Amino acid sequence: MDFDTQHIFVLVAGTVDPICLTPSSIKRASSYTSSNNYWAENTKFIEKLRGLCETHENLALFDAHGWSGDNTKANREIAGAYLANRLCGSNGEVAYYSGYRNRKVAFHLIGHSHGGNVLNEFTKRAAVAPEWPEQWQIKSITYLSTPFFNQLHQLDESRFASDCRIINVTNDFDLTQRVIADFSMYDLVSAYNLVKDDVPTLARVVKESSAEGIKAKLLGIKAKLPKTSAFKIFINYNGYKFTAAEGQEIYQDAIATLLDCKAILLELKGSVEKLSQTLYYASDDVVKRYSGDITRHFINAELKSELDRLIDALVQDISNIMEAIDKRNRKGDYCVLPLIGDIAEELNHIIDFLSIDVGKASGPFVDLLYALVSNQIEYFDNTSTTPEKQLSDSFKSRLSNVNVTALDSKYSDIHLDSFVAFIQHLQQAEQDYEQLPDQKNLLKLCINLLAPQTELSGFTAGLETASKALDGMIGSGMRRFLARSFTLWGNIKPIRKMAYRVLDLTKSYDRMFKEYNRETLILKEKAESGSLAHFSVVSHSVSRQELYPEVVQLLEPQFKGCEPERQTVS
Repeated sequence: MDFDTQHIFVLVAGTVDPICLTPSSIKRASSYTSSNNYWAENTKFIEKLRGLCETHENLALFDAHGWSGDNTKANREIAGAYLANRLCGSNGEVAYYSGYRNRKVAFHLIGHSHGGNVLNEFTKRAAVAPEWPEQWQIKSITYLSTPFFNQLHQLDESRFASDCRIINVTNDFDLTQRVIADFSMYDLVSAYNLVKDDVPTLARVVKESSAEGIKAKLLGIKAKLPKTSAFKIFINYNGYKFTAAEGQEIYQDAIATLLDCKAILLELKGSVEKLSQTLYYASDDVVKRYSGDITRHFINAELKSELDRLIDALVQDISNIMEAIDKRNRKGDYCVLPLIGDIAEELNHIIDFLSIDVGKASGPFVDLLYALVSNQIEYFDNTSTTPEKQLSDSFKSRLSNVNVTALDSKYSDIHLDSFVAFIQHLQQAEQDYEQLPDQKNLLKLCINLLAPQTELSGFTAGLETASKALDGMIGSGMRRFLARSFTLWGNIKPIRKMAYRVLDLTKSYDRMFKEYNRETLILKEKAESGSLAHFSVVSHSVSRQELYPEVVQLLEPQFKGCEPERQTVS
């Protein structure tokens, strides 16, 4: 080692939650004074770094830089600039290494995920900070699963040593690096914390009513329903009814379930009101300090108006349905289909809301979903798995790639050819959205991204089952012809007309999912729940499970004086 030079590892955490949905900061890199346990589970990685520092004199580890971890362009820019300012004492910060101002310093930067983009912003600030000493150079950069943008967070080589080594560690199964990170999303953690404090009953009502109450009550109601032929119900409009004991219990359970739904909607409206009046702020005080004037609200006026209209309409429909059920319950009238006739208008409102034009990927529900997602997207910028395009010709020869795909815990369980086809289909959807960022292309991208999830498979299978059940209810052949004839004559009851509308609705969604999604069997066994979570979180973390020997082999010459040839390790 060059004993005249102080070598320093600078470790930077990444974005824990790429889509900013996790309402917890336990493992977020949310402190600007520590890494806040981001690396707590990567003991082999940290121990290896510390071991190198103990083995090599004049080699130290700087791991005290955390950042908000929010998945926005502004947060990454601030985090990188703040790190450079903090090390050299620029922009009013106290210099962490003030004692090294007159000494040669060689920095070895290591960043995981968007931590690599924070390092890119660090290089940009180091290049222009007046207080940055000329004899301080960047000797190596190690990127761990970093998504490299085409436009954002470009690397600046001004402070590179002439022999700077760039190491790029990747996992082919990493969906976050390859797809999800294309989207920079506004922080929802601060929104959750804000609502949690100002509308404290929301979390409790949603938890108790939605997860534990509504689902259980619906299953309970389903269990109490008498078994009968769907076609007989369809034909025998007035004859299908509950006994008094059955009807009273089922109707009371239905009213209680609807009350839970109404409570959630009213609490949700309060949250929408609060968020529409509150300016967006990041989840870290340092980010707020450097962010300047904020003009963006968590929910914009147009989206608030649409959500208010929808919530008010749903609350009114629920109230009407409850009133109709209660009225028949008090009369002891437990004929089911006449009741459905009473609430046909409200049920048709729901069908109207869920209706969709598959060709345009448009309808009230899908349009609202698109508005909600669009409200959270800060930037879309296609990414790649290599920094090569950001490097000048002189440093492209200094780039070494280390592929750790074979170390993924799912490696032996995955159909590699199928996964490649899945990724190619996703990347095509990305390119389509990049060229035309409209509602249809975003929906197509989301559906393809969710394809590995058994939950989506269950939903699509449910659509097919529902379509078949409705076909059975309405009938086929002569029965269907007669039923449609009754419709044309105007003699059919509202429930039968509604059955046709629901059938058309389920078939529309079934057609949309089949058209937009290329079904690919990725896992050799049936994909378990959470496969998307594995590819986006676990696969994204393989690169930091340990400081792999191949990486150490490339790093050590940077503070020993010898230099390996350019290589690709897989």
